[in-house]
Amino acid sequence: MLAATVRPDSNEADLGGAHARPLYEERYLLLTPDDGELASRDVARWAEVAALPLCLLSPQMRNRRILDAAFAAAGAVAVPAVETDTVSALFAHVATHRWSSVIAHAWLHMFGVPDGMRVVGMEH
Repeated sequence: MLAATVRPDSNEADLGGAHARPLYEERYLLLTPDDGELASRDVARWAEVAALPLCLLSPQMRNRRILDAAFAAAGAVAVPAVETDTVSALFAHVATHRWSSVIAHAWLHMFGVPDGMRVVGMEH
């Protein structure tokens, strides 16, 4: 699992000596159309997901940088068909069933699973 511990990187401000503490472990899930090529799986591999038509957050978003690192660790590069800078817009695009996305599990509590979509676990 990918941990959701916030630490400053080159794109973030210095925390001024504050201590980072993990709040929870972030899990990532594939949100894909019911009839998508990976929809019948229990677990999807990052390299397989990179080949799907994807909608992801834009590269300046912290969550996207986390996903890009996970794809890179699997030897893959995700080239999304659609990029957005809000989670609500990401869910709106994915709900059209034209794209899949990798989402943080916590987002399901707010947005749910759109009709005609399926959630598949991502490899650790």
